[in-house]
Amino acid sequence: MVKIGTPDWGHAVAIIENDQGNVDAVFAGFTGIGLQALRYSAEGWEDVRDEYPPEDTKNVGGITTARGTSTWAGEFQYQDNYIIATDSSADGSQNGLALWFRENDAWSKVDQRLVPVAFRANWTSWQGNTGTIPVYLINDEYVVGYVPQTMCFFEDKFDDSGNITFAAMFQSTVPRDGSAIVEGGSYKENEQYNIQGITIFQIQENKIVEIENPFDIYNKSLFANFLDCRDLNSDGYADFSRHVFSHTPPVYLESWQRGGTPVINLNNKAGGLIEYENNQDYEMPGHSLLTREPPFNADSGQGYTRDINGDGIEDIVVYEESMFGSQFTGYDASIEIYLGNYHLTLKE
Repeated sequence: MVKIGTPDWGHAVAIIENDQGNVDAVFAGFTGIGLQALRYSAEGWEDVRDEYPPEDTKNVGGITTARGTSTWAGEFQYQDNYIIATDSSADGSQNGLALWFRENDAWSKVDQRLVPVAFRANWTSWQGNTGTIPVYLINDEYVVGYVPQTMCFFEDKFDDSGNITFAAMFQSTVPRDGSAIVEGGSYKENEQYNIQGITIFQIQENKIVEIENPFDIYNKSLFANFLDCRDLNSDGYADFSRHVFSHTPPVYLESWQRGGTPVINLNNKAGGLIEYENNQDYEMPGHSLLTREPPFNADSGQGYTRDINGDGIEDIVVYEESMFGSQFTGYDASIEIYLGNYHLTLKE
């Protein structure tokens, strides 16, 4: 194990294949260091930052706005000479996604999908910092923030169209008390409730095209940072899984009750992603210390599916976690594995 590049803080990291058969470790953080791209060769790690789009900095109304790959710091993902990344307009009035394509070793931005900022509200962060934050009108509701929290390309085919398909999870917050966000209002981050919406897109003729909502059930109140967009039941079609956090109750009681187990939507091969548990009347197991009822005896947890024992069937891994220390008794940071006995299937 080696450390490469300059230490930075951020979530956006990917391994990108290049036309010469090598791969690049590419990372974008939030602290102003900029995009880092390093390639391993026989001579060691080589800085290949110049092979990626430049960070073009503009001054708009006295405010310095970074463009190009600087916007990738939120999130970016790579597949088959495409990069889908967070993006914004030069003046910051619109935010969303951009599609980049590599041809003849050169990257170019071929499409954007941006959403306008409706207004900015006064905001106090959980650290106590004050300022303003963008508010968007999404599905006839004003929400604080609307940026891709995470994204994933479907590794296997999503449908029979032949198009590359990807999922983008957009994170927003709304007041816990159920009140509406209004222009000129003031809000505190620790009084908000996280929601996450998923949109499925395809790349069609180098354009970002939103497809019809494939989910039969989708609970936007279950919070996740990581996704799986791959074939979970070996039927040749990509499925979808959210690694849902078992957040601290009582605010996120519904997430807590899952015990860290992921939410799985299986591809029905007809344009639908069907929630597995609802289809089967089956409740997937969570971590035993993430209890279903008070008193709570662990902090939070998370989980995912993987074939742990090599039998070709997905198993469940769930684990406790605490980023800031536990206030509950019985927390031991343990991992539990539940072995699958059969492939995940949908009822006929």
